[in-house]
Amino acid sequence: MKLALMCVVLVVALPAAFCKNQNRANAKSQACRYKKDKGPCNPDTNKQMVTLVLLSGDPTRCKKANKVIERNCKKACRYRKTKSACDPQTNKQTVTFTLVSGNPAKCKKANKVHQRKCKKVKDCRYKKVKSACNPDTNKLTVSFNLISGDPKKCKKSNKVTERNCKKACRYKKQKSPCDPKTNRQTISLQLVSGDPERCKRTKTVRERKCKKVCRYKKIKSPCNPKTRRRTISLKLVDGAPSACKAVNRVFERKCKKGCKYERSAWSDCDSSTNTRSRELRLKRGKPSKCQSVKTITKPCKRRRSSKGKTCIYQRGPWSECDQSTNTMNRTLTLKHGDQSKCQSMKAIQKTCKQRTKSADGKACKYQRAPWSQCNPVSNTMTRTLTLKSGDETKCQTIKQISRTCKRRAALTAAKECKYTFGPWSKCITSTNTKSRMLSLKKGDPEVCEQTKELKRKCRNQCKYSFGNWTDCDPDTQTRSRTKLLIKGDKSTCKQEISFSKSCTRPNGNERCFFGPWGDFSSCMNGVMMKHRKVIHGSAACERKAVKTRPCS
Repeated sequence: MKLALMCVVLVVALPAAFCKNQNRANAKSQACRYKKDKGPCNPDTNKQMVTLVLLSGDPTRCKKANKVIERNCKKACRYRKTKSACDPQTNKQTVTFTLVSGNPAKCKKANKVHQRKCKKVKDCRYKKVKSACNPDTNKLTVSFNLISGDPKKCKKSNKVTERNCKKACRYKKQKSPCDPKTNRQTISLQLVSGDPERCKRTKTVRERKCKKVCRYKKIKSPCNPKTRRRTISLKLVDGAPSACKAVNRVFERKCKKGCKYERSAWSDCDSSTNTRSRELRLKRGKPSKCQSVKTITKPCKRRRSSKGKTCIYQRGPWSECDQSTNTMNRTLTLKHGDQSKCQSMKAIQKTCKQRTKSADGKACKYQRAPWSQCNPVSNTMTRTLTLKSGDETKCQTIKQISRTCKRRAALTAAKECKYTFGPWSKCITSTNTKSRMLSLKKGDPEVCEQTKELKRKCRNQCKYSFGNWTDCDPDTQTRSRTKLLIKGDKSTCKQEISFSKSCTRPNGNERCFFGPWGDFSSCMNGVMMKHRKVIHGSAACERKAVKTRPCS
């Protein structure tokens, strides 16, 4: 406490770092520190007990004090590797694992012997000698001088190779100051080391948004106890007001809950009041502002069926169909519910199911055949029904029913019919359409159509010139452009098309106006470029006047 007061009083005399270090030291002294006390390892279970002994900290706050944990023993089995000499004929050696510590019954590698290949020893060793970089060719020579090994077997001895110099041109990033109007800055590369004739002295990399331009300060109002809400206003500390959106923004939100309670289980339902209660005890919060104990009540839930009814009945069997009224009855007996509100017995009635019957009263039953394949012409599939039981004089012996195909079946049927495509006809100016004929190439003639006609709208029949943008109109603050007809039928195409755009954008910046696009240039460094002329606009519009694409 004294150190904290000292930091407040002597904030001018002492640096801020000293106060921070003192507060950190106080926090460290109050932290919980433990010491692990490990017991001996049990060889049968391979387990050991670990006790956490408190070294520093408040015993009431430190929960792990004198806590006992059971865990697996580490490094129970320890071995010593013994390698034999390498056999030059087979190029193999034997490795023996001797048990140093651990249970021999559980350690599997005890006294294990296996053979393996000898590790390759590098007989040839070289030293790289690099020459100085040639600035004209940007090349250097590398020679390999033999240090150890047989010159007859070592292939790289006195070998000389030529390669490109590494890191010939080195640059340093330089950032321009941020423009507060556009909130953008340019990044350029300045040459630090390298040949100025070969390396460009400056390179403009790209233009990007400025980082961390807008900074705000939150100002919170006190919490309203009635509505439990407070207002927060954002005040601009650093940045341009035109670029920063949330200047002096004010919004409202809920206050954080200061009182937290521990909930007990709900009591049984009181039949006299039809309610049940629960007790809440204060878990976190100030006792002066929060109630230490709370009791809340709510009405008991009524037992309801799946349909939301309080009266549940047991259903009896359906009676036989009455031929005079064509109805059947069922009796319902009360199973659960208040007898004063629910009926003890109910009778419900419904019409009998109508079936085709013969003269002797027996129904006509049919055997169903599988559905046929989908007919793409009519988009239907059929099924045949054969009489199985019933009077043949009253029942039909054979029936045929049809239904529309499902989408998947229609698609599979359409794939079985393949056609040859004829040429497109000339465009009909009255309807602005063109057509082509399809003749059947492969498929069942009974299912697939012999010929088909496809129709499509004509495209690019009317071609216009680009036109020129006019000067900005001071009254309407707009520029206009008129496009004249170059190619197309004058009866169907408009003679001219005119449209206009505002001189400025919604944010107040000047709008860019361009001319027509040119053709793509020849391939250079794997990239093709095309340009358009900036007619009206600032220097920032030059970025939008260039398009690039990779060479195909």
